[in-house]
This record gives sequence, structure tokens and C-alpha cells, in this order.
Amino acid sequence: MQDRYAGDIGDFGKYGLLRALCGADEHGPALKLGVLWYRVPNEEGKNDGRIIGYLNPPDDRLRQCDVPLFDSLRHLVKTDQRSVAQVQIGGILPSGTKFFERDVPRGSRDRQRWLHAGHRMVEGADLVFVDPDNGLRSRGVDSSRTSVKHTYYDELRPLWDRNQSVVVYQHATRHKGGFTKLIADLRVNLREQTGGAPDPIVLRWRRRQARAYFILAAPQHHEVIAARCSDLLQSAWGTRHRGYAHPHFALVEDS
Repeated sequence: MQDRYAGDIGDFGKYGLLRALCGADEHGPALKLGVLWYRVPNEEGKNDGRIIGYLNPPDDRLRQCDVPLFDSLRHLVKTDQRSVAQVQIGGILPSGTKFFERDVPRGSRDRQRWLHAGHRMVEGADLVFVDPDNGLRSRGVDSSRTSVKHTYYDELRPLWDRNQSVVVYQHATRHKGGFTKLIADLRVNLREQTGGAPDPIVLRWRRRQARAYFILAAPQHHEVIAARCSDLLQSAWGTRHRGYAHPHFALVEDS
């Protein structure tokens, strides 16, 4: 996560999903949210994070999905307050959300200390959102070399082992076989490397940049999370709108 992404169209989908999963409804009480930002400094000279045209003029096909969220992000961008810190204090995510926003260090030992601190910060959360810049990765032969833009499977395992539900962000890459094949491969890896976790629910965000969210629902949350995903896909988030070839969010079936 970089500050310059705050408020872009990908952020709108990300926060909308987390609000839908964690908000109290007829399916059950609110889930306490924890966020591990996997924050890295802004990279200058790139166009990432500039997709904010949906906010002005307001795209009602998106705004109707979550009006308070849309208007909050519009204010964030309009007042030039695009940062992780402003997202945290701006009421964008549920009250009581636990955040860990320290930059990801490059050294393996520093990263272990960073990770332990992050896991302590989100202890007690029902659902933890893991937000690396790019997504998931397996460790290579040289485990001392770590990527600040990825999360590793073994970094998710402690969360799962203490019965927390986990949502992981994944960006599209140049994976052989395309994004669909990447999702299928990551789905298998998640099951294997989290110690027999159930098949994740995978939701694909279809606006402008291909993204996917892998949702590992802990046993005590599985029913309510599955129901909330179903509701989201039946709402404006999962409905095809005029002018768009696909709905904003779509379920990716196991293959």
C-alpha cells in the first residue's frame, strides 16, 4: 500500500468489500477488523493511483454501491489528503478497526520483527485484511531476500492458526496463463500453505485494474462471511450496469 493510492478506484472497491464483510446485519454482529497495510513509500513517476475520475463528476453506477464511502473518498481526494493516515482517521473503515501502518523493512530480520509487531497490533480482530502492494508470493531458495511489495504464505499462517479470518489483496501480474490462471494457482497454494484451510472465497474487482481478494473465512465466521459475500454480489456491487461490460465485483469459481 502506498499513500498515493488512497481514494483511487481500486481503493473504493477494497474498502467497500471490507465494510460489507464487517458490518452488522441480519446475518450476525459486526466483525472486528484489523488491517496490515504492508506500507511502502510512494513511487514517483508512475501512473498508479491516478484513477480518480470516477469521483468527479460522480459515477452514480459506483456511488450507489456505498454512498457514505464514495462521498468520504471524494472529500479525501478533493481536499488533497490522500494518505493511509487520513483513511485511518476518516471514518472510512469501521469504528474500532486496528491498523498497522509501519513501512515494510527490506532486511529479513527486520521484517520478522515488523511482522511480529503487526500481528500483535491486530490481535483480537475477527478479520484481518492483508494489503501488500502486489499480492502473494512463495519464498525462494534464498529466504533472506524478501519483497516489500508482497506478503508470503507463511506470514498468513499465524493469523489463521489463531482463528482469525483473513482477506488478502492480489494485483494482476504477467503470470503465464493470465489472471484467471494466477487466481487458480494462488487458490491451491493458499489451501496447501495455510495448513488445510478451506477453499477461499475469491472475489474479482473488474473496474479499470484487475484485482482479486482471497477470503479465508475461519470456521466460526464462515457462515456469516459467505452470506455477506452473497449479498454483496446481489447488490449494486455485483450487478452489471449500463456502460460496463462486467459487474464491479464477480465471484471466481474454483476450477
